[in-house]
Formats: sequence, C-alpha cells, structure tokens
Amino acid sequence: MTTPSLSLLSAFAPEIVLGLGTVAAVVVHLLARNRPELVARFSILVCGVAAILALDPVRGALGGNLLVVDGVQIAARFAILAATALVLAAAATSRAVAASRVAGEHHIAVLALGAGALVLSGSGNLLTLILGVEATSLTAYLLAGWRRRDRDAAEAGMKYVMFGAIATGLMAFGVSHLYGLTGTLNAAALAPAITQAGPAIAVALILVAAGLAYKLTLVPFHLYAPDVYQGAPATSIAAFGTLPKVAALAVLVRLLTYTAPTGPAAAWAGTALAVAGIATVLIGALIALVQHDARRILAFSAVVHAGTMVLALVAWPGQGGVGPLAYYAASYTVLAIGAFIALGAIETDAKGLDRLRGGWRRAPVATVALVVLLCGLAGIPPLAGFFAKWMVLRECVALAATGNQVGMFAAAAVLAGTALTIVAYLRVLRAVMVEDPLATPAPAGDSGSGIALLCAGAAIILPLALPWWGMAVTP
Repeated sequence: MTTPSLSLLSAFAPEIVLGLGTVAAVVVHLLARNRPELVARFSILVCGVAAILALDPVRGALGGNLLVVDGVQIAARFAILAATALVLAAAATSRAVAASRVAGEHHIAVLALGAGALVLSGSGNLLTLILGVEATSLTAYLLAGWRRRDRDAAEAGMKYVMFGAIATGLMAFGVSHLYGLTGTLNAAALAPAITQAGPAIAVALILVAAGLAYKLTLVPFHLYAPDVYQGAPATSIAAFGTLPKVAALAVLVRLLTYTAPTGPAAAWAGTALAVAGIATVLIGALIALVQHDARRILAFSAVVHAGTMVLALVAWPGQGGVGPLAYYAASYTVLAIGAFIALGAIETDAKGLDRLRGGWRRAPVATVALVVLLCGLAGIPPLAGFFAKWMVLRECVALAATGNQVGMFAAAAVLAGTALTIVAYLRVLRAVMVEDPLATPAPAGDSGSGIALLCAGAAIILPLALPWWGMAVTP
C-alpha cells in the first residue's frame, strides 16, 4: 500500500524541520557572526518545533523502508530532540565553548548531530543505516576535537576518527556482502535469507553489527571511549555520548523486528545480544575501578550502561524488553547529559580526580546535581536509574525462570556491574565532597549548573511515567 505524499510529509515533519533548521542555523550564524547565543536559541527553537510536530503520531515509510516512522522511532524522536535541546542550552552558557571563538559552529554541529541521529533512528534500510552512522560520526568527530589548540582534544578527535573509520568500514563491507547475497538493501526483506542463514550471511551480519556496536560502545568497540571522553569538552561529550546511542538502540530494535522476528534466527539473535551485553558490562565495570580520572570513570560507566541496555533484549524474540529498554535509554540520556555538564562546571586545570577536589566549595549547585545524577546512574532508589535497572533485571530473571541459563548469567552481570560501578562513582564523590582542593579553588570551567540541576530534577520525576511506559513503546 502506497502512503499518500501529504501523509509522508506529516510523518517525517520532525526530520525535515531539523534538517532545514540546521541549514537555517548556518545562515543565522553568517548574519550574526558575533552573536553565537542567537544560533543556540534558534537551534533550541528548531528542536521545539520538531518536538511539537512529533506529537502527531503519523506513521509511514519511504520506499524500500529508507526511513520508517513506527512506535520505536516516535519514542526515539522525543529523547533525541530533548537531549539536543538540553545540550544546546548548556553550550550556550559554557565558557569553555565560548573561549573556542567558534561557539556558533559548535551549536550548529550539535543540531546537525541531532538531525543525523533522527535519520539513524528511523532507518529501515541498510543504505540509510550507513548514512545515519556517518552523519552522526562526522559531527561527533568535530565535537570531540573542538579545542583546536588543546593536545588532549586533538588526540581525542584523532582516536575517534580512527575507530569510527574502522567500524564504518566493517559495516559497509558487511552491507555490500548482504546486498550481493540477498539482492536487497531493505532490512524487512532480509528475513527469508537470514532464516536459511549460511556462513556467508552470518559473517556479513556480524560486520554490519560492528557499526552499531561502535555507536553503543559495546565490547570490543569501546576502546576509543575513555580517551575521547577525557579530551573532549563536557558539552560535546554530553552530545555524542547520548544521541547516537539512542538512535542505535532504536535501529537495533527495528532490525531485530525485521530480520529475526521468530524461529532459529531470533534465538541466535537473543544469545548474541546476551553474550555482547554480559561481556560489555563486566569488562567495563572492572576497568572503571582502576581509573584515576572522573571522565574515564564515566566513560567506562557508559560502556556498562550500554551493555545493560542490550541485556533488556536478552529474551528476544519476546518483545517485553522493548519498553524497559526505552525507559532505560531515556533515563540514561538525562543522567549522562547532566553528569557531564556538572563535571564541566566543577573541574579545574589539575589532573585526574584532583580536578574535582573541593568542588562543593566553588560550584555548590553543580555538586548537588552531580551527587543526584551519579546516584541515579548507580541505581539508587527512588531515582530513574534504579527503576531502569530493575526493569532490565526483571527481564533477565523472567528468562531464567523459563529454564534458560542465559537469563541467570545476564541477571548476575547486571548486579555485578551495578555494584562495581557504585564503587567507582564513590571515588568521584569523595573527591568532590570530602577532599580539599590542592590550591586556592579556581573558577569553574563551565556555567551549566542550572542545566545539570534540571537533569537531576528530571531523574527524580521520570519514574512517574512508569505506569504506562512498558506498554507505550512497541516496534
């Protein structure tokens, strides 16, 4: 059945608005070159207009499923648009961004990253999957190395580019083989070939999965994260550390729905997700314990959270984990954005955890927000992170109750990862709350305390959505 063109325009209105808004933001920047705050305000306005248009839940698909609007995409849209607006608001008040003298370009890059994330989250075709990965990668590279004269930022950008090129190359190689073996790029048309999967198709699927694993920082595609998070500006990390993850999770659910709905392929997919998730959680949590820098701790924490989110789908082809996954992704997005913005407001020019010592004196509001946000990331009740972990744990236990031992191992990994990351977070909180500064406290590097506090408030309020959340998101 062909969807009328007017309906298609309505279905893809948020993507169209964000794409055109990015171009318009460039024009605004050229006309008001010395007023980067105008670019930030305009970009936030574009996100708001796109969010209003997304309230109309019109569904549709472009030919060959190039772009798809389904339940997963509708949920991902709001998370991506809200996260983009939060980062833009923080960047508009960031002294670190303003000091780069290219603040307007920074805001445009964040908006472009949001547009790319929308494309990636709505892709139902292997062609748009690659385009979405590249669109989010290129803007993330720019944001990672934004401080041009900073060696750490330059190293962060270079490592991000190198790992991204490898992951994208593997994905493109896998897509080319899938097309050669099946004759189609439409993900929905791959199911018959995958049901009779031979070694060649299995290898091609693994290569395609490498691109998504890179976006999600799953093991072994997580190695770039600590160095990139350590060298990039705080607002940049808040952007590329959350937006691509939400998009990659959305497209992961859609590809699983298309290619492994039932049968042996679905069982194989569930096992593969379990192995990847368990390995990611345990490796990320263990390495986080030995880190001596708050950003590196949060980087490996992001790896742990990515693995935990993947474990929400451990019972696939049962789709009961899609709701918990959506809630976890929304909770993590709010918590991670706020945590990195709070770090930017507290840090000094020292090294390692010494950058945070005595933070409660020089940035009390950001310190309060950081305490709440780290407690949320650790899964302390009654914050959103606790309910997110509980919902994933419930899926794992339910699978174990059916006699599947994979569920038991997944549940144990979630509990172990949570315990280990709590220890790592306590080291950060000790530096901020207990230890005295090495010298006279320096001014805070950023002024995004208000946005960090807003994220902390959202972490407290978000559990109120639990009564309907599990039923609201379906593929």
